[in-house]
Amino acid sequence: MQIEILSNQTIKVILDKYDLKEFDIIYNQINQNSVKTQLLFFDILERVHEESGMDFSEKDIYFELFPTKNSGCLVYISVDYESDEDENNSELIYIYKFDNINSIIESSQETQELCKIFKCKSELYFGKSGFFLLLTIYRRYENFIKSMIIKLGTPFSSGNINAEYIREHFECIGTENIIEKMSNLTKLKS
Repeated sequence: MQIEILSNQTIKVILDKYDLKEFDIIYNQINQNSVKTQLLFFDILERVHEESGMDFSEKDIYFELFPTKNSGCLVYISVDYESDEDENNSELIYIYKFDNINSIIESSQETQELCKIFKCKSELYFGKSGFFLLLTIYRRYENFIKSMIIKLGTPFSSGNINAEYIREHFECIGTENIIEKMSNLTKLKS
């Protein structure tokens, strides 16, 4: 079992087939209602606590699993600390998919002023299936920004776990103020 702390809210755990065998379980059998799965998750949390000192008591914890080639799985654990923070100052991450660079430039030109006003953070990644824009906003601005979101690419996902997955597995194009930078570009001719 390999444990990597990606942030104070996200942990990545790599389980190989031998780790799963320890709990007499295979990837396809993992589900939240299974006693074997619950024992596996408790063991993971205990090991993360031992290695990092992170406390999971009284926190909402989310697990997201992906199969790996070696019959194991990749587990992302997201810890919700919002109960410890001022709700309005917490951040939300929205992920949008774009098929081409021109649509990113166009969306950036239409939304960059709102992003400045509402202090959005933007990152851009590229993979085989397209471009992914990660837009981080403060929860207190969520309602204002919903009108802007319509102008962006296709809504793909949201949340820390999916953002960390994209950051780790896709090629980074830029991580600071991408919307502002892209808005200054001219569309490429096909």
